[in-house]
Amino acid sequence: MARRDPERTKYGFTVAAAVDAVPAARRQVIALAQDLGLLLSDQTLENVELLASEVIANAVLRECSMIGGSDDQGDAR
Repeated sequence: MARRDPERTKYGFTVAAAVDAVPAARRQVIALAQDLGLLLSDQTLENVELLASEVIANAVLRECSMIGGSDDQGDAR
């Protein structure tokens, strides 16, 4: 069973308020989930990846709209 990397001391990270930052953030979520050492099926990891992508993208779009960017979500989905 995989174990958490002892060099990685935190589970949080920041994401730039840019749509192109979402894929890297999604990969970080998956890496963190795997580092926990839990036995997760491929289907569960795919579900975690999908949910992370949606939540992160929504947060980025909301932040962009709050700092004066476009709040048009049609192109980002």
